[in-house]
Amino acid sequence: MQPEDVGAAIQFLEFCRSFGEIFQIRKGQSEKIVKDITGDRQLREVSSVVAELHTNLLSVIENGNYKKLRTRIEAREGVVRQKIRAATEKEKELKERQNDMAKTMGGEITGNEEANNIFCQIKEAKEVKQAAMKGMWQYG
Repeated sequence: MQPEDVGAAIQFLEFCRSFGEIFQIRKGQSEKIVKDITGDRQLREVSSVVAELHTNLLSVIENGNYKKLRTRIEAREGVVRQKIRAATEKEKELKERQNDMAKTMGGEITGNEEANNIFCQIKEAKEVKQAAMKGMWQYG
């Protein structure tokens, strides 16, 4: 697999994990598809596992089963929004604590263990929020 294909392969595997039930993706099928698509050999024909996935995807669309997919996506988006909201609230509370501490200590909080801990928690909350937002754009 080429290094530039790794991200797309991971995203495809995550898609299969999330929506495998709807698209009738069997255990191990997604890994076989990635292997077939990224293999060293030149494929002149579509492999049977790739063709089967295409058939299942088209069947879901044709039969109107995309409503299940939409419901699953909306539920996932709700979870992501909750994570973003919680991380934002935590970040806000920690910044208020940090400001209160700075006022109490006359503005000098450098080297204070509790202040450093709060700073690390603020950074962690930002990272959680960024990861959730990135996930929302990738899968939403």
